[in-house]
Amino acid sequence: MQLFLKEFKEAAGSDCGILYARRSKNRDALVDLGITTTIRDEIVLGLSFRNYVSGPLKDKDGHSGELWVFGVLEDSKEIYIKLKVLISKAGKKAFCLSFHQAEYPLSFPLGRG
Repeated sequence: MQLFLKEFKEAAGSDCGILYARRSKNRDALVDLGITTTIRDEIVLGLSFRNYVSGPLKDKDGHSGELWVFGVLEDSKEIYIKLKVLISKAGKKAFCLSFHQAEYPLSFPLGRG
């Protein structure tokens, strides 16, 4: 998991930065949580092993690569974060599929982030 976070953060340092899934749930969460896109990036880039929830998981959409789930506490609200590193001929890209308030309590097997 720490290797994944290292790879993700290195990919995020590329020209593309972090790519985010264009889902209304993710966009609405920023407004509901009062978080700017800059703060969201800081939260994602600040993840550590203590924020680990689960993974690696298979991508249910059938795409290659593994999914990893993390969580953070922001203003007493748990935020569910699902990440992936996309690999293509052009290189690696950091991709965030989910960034929204957790729909159920998150379990942190390595401590609480």
